[in-house]
Amino acid sequence: VPTLEGDDGQGGFEPTLNELCPDCQMESLDIPQESIGVDSPARVVSALQANPNINYVVGPLGDLFIGLPGALSDAGLADQVTLVTHDQNPTLSADVEDGTIAAVVGFPGPEEMFQVTDTFLRYFANVDFSPNSDDFPSWIITKGQVPSTTENYPLVEDYQAQYKALWGLG
Repeated sequence: VPTLEGDDGQGGFEPTLNELCPDCQMESLDIPQESIGVDSPARVVSALQANPNINYVVGPLGDLFIGLPGALSDAGLADQVTLVTHDQNPTLSADVEDGTIAAVVGFPGPEEMFQVTDTFLRYFANVDFSPNSDDFPSWIITKGQVPSTTENYPLVEDYQAQYKALWGLG
């Protein structure tokens, strides 16, 4: 997952953590895709019970965190760790707003579809452009900043109007 592993050999969670906090230690927990929505919270709880020195849980995919705040609370571990994940949705947004998840790194899903359309338009119009994998907006969403706990939301409020202006549409 580029968010944690970096992109084209650049960035990534572990190298950045080592740079910013050389005394910090990191443990990884591999959770199979089949566990999402099944037992991923239980796997995280078990890992935390086995290693009580862990105080942050950072996840690359928000769906892994659905149900995790409740599972941590049931296990008496809610105050032990700070949760941060990627990819907002209404459930996770509600968890951020109530403080059981510290932050989510927003995912520009709606904007991404317009970016794909822009790429195709440029390609088929023979408009030269340089691909850039780092051109999507990024927003670390914390309590008090959540636009909605009932609907998905874009990271750039007027992205549609901006693309239409770029394409010369009224």
